[in-house]
Amino acid sequence: MTHTVLLACEMMKAEIEAAVANTGFQGPVVWMEKGLHERPETLRAALQEEIGRWDGRVGTILLGYGLCGRGTLGLTARESRLILPKFDDCVRALLSLKGGCPIVCDARALYYTESWLDFGESALLSYRKYEEKYGARKADRIMKTMLAGYRHAALIDTGLYDLDEAEAILAPEAARMSLTVKRVPGSLRVWEKLLTGPWDDEFVTALPGGTIRESDFDDRSRCVTED
Repeated sequence: MTHTVLLACEMMKAEIEAAVANTGFQGPVVWMEKGLHERPETLRAALQEEIGRWDGRVGTILLGYGLCGRGTLGLTARESRLILPKFDDCVRALLSLKGGCPIVCDARALYYTESWLDFGESALLSYRKYEEKYGARKADRIMKTMLAGYRHAALIDTGLYDLDEAEAILAPEAARMSLTVKRVPGSLRVWEKLLTGPWDDEFVTALPGGTIRESDFDDRSRCVTED
């Protein structure tokens, strides 16, 4: 009998598949559409529907998500427990190199992995969409307004993709907006720990009948911004 199921975002498929292979996780993995995270209310509805399919059939439902724009708040199961990483989003989880240590990130950086480059829906990669709709001049104005607070485009090095190839894709788009490209270390640690435990204070646990609440997320797993 299956005791645990993982519901995970397609955007994290490469990372989570590697974590599954590394840990020997035997439970089923349900891939949720990658575009759902664009609208928190849509993500919440889709996850709740999928939780309903597994509720009572398994003891534990793992969620390969973080707070994700508050899209996981309110999720509940009547008979199964829900467990998810206590992180604002997947970027923060990938940047968490060691448990118990602050996550250092740059509020002026847009973060990417190969999967997020392929998805192509971030602000930096939206230029051509705006150019087709409004023309080059207006596209430039829109992009510069959207990215006014950013200085860098950062590739998270998870060891799962060719950084040189990814930078070749990212660099021209970054240069167009006067952003520099940098590489930062990443880790699968959080995703592997989600699959194996222990589910300690780096994770949110909602017992059967409980609900995931905003107060379940605290500052221990959020970013300390670089100077």
